Amino acid sequence: MLPLQRRAAGEPPAQALRMVRLDAGTVKALFVSDAYGQPGYVMLRETAPDDASPRGGENGAEMGVFNRVGAPFKRDGLNAKIAEYMPFGLAPVTVIQT
Repeated sequence: MLPLQRRAAGEPPAQALRMVRLDAGTVKALFVSDAYGQPGYVMLRETAPDDASPRGGENGAEMGVFNRVGAPFKRDGLNAKIAEYMPFGLAPVTVIQT
């Protein structure tokens, strides 16, 4: 008798998964830092491409260890406040600091 293979809801079949190798230039473009011990180690950049979306987690936040930070939610809240309270004729400049 063969054991049953179970998949989580919404999980793609194993043959649909693929492994992607990243070169050093791509890693530098995706992450704030690739040096272990730095505050932004493996944190996705704000300028990361959409396929490496900072909203890829189950709850709409970043996947991985920085999910708990909730950066996309904070950014959405900030943008809503700026849109509501910014005086007419001024343009905001948002500076992201990690």
